[in-house]
Amino acid sequence: MSYRDEYGREKGTVDSDGTIRDEYGRSIGKIDRDGTIRDEYGRSTGNIDRDGTYRNEYGQSKGKVDSDGTVRDEYGRSIGKIDDDGTVRDEYGRSIGSASGMSKDKAAYEFFFK
Repeated sequence: MSYRDEYGREKGTVDSDGTIRDEYGRSIGKIDRDGTIRDEYGRSTGNIDRDGTYRNEYGQSKGKVDSDGTVRDEYGRSIGKIDDDGTVRDEYGRSIGSASGMSKDKAAYEFFFK
C-alpha cells in the first residue's frame, strides 16, 4: 500500500506486515498489529487505538480518525478527511495526497500525525 503526495508522487509505502518505507524503500518504522507505532530502531513512538485515536509515546491523545474518515486534532477540531477511495484532504477539502488501500487510521498517521 502506498501513499502519494498531491501530485501523485509516491512518498512511501506500508507493507502488509506494517513496515513503513520511505520513497526510497528504506524502512523508517513499523505499525504493529496492536497499533503500536515504532521508529526505525524498534522504539515505541506512539499508538493507534482501536477507535482511531492516535496517542504519542507518553499516552497523550494527539488526534483521532472518526468512522466517516474525518481527522481531528487533540482538541476535536477537524483538520482533514480521508475519503473511502483513499484521497486525503486538508481542512479545506483540498486533495493533499492519496493512500489507496491503506486503512484510514494508518493514512491519518502518515499525513497528519507523523
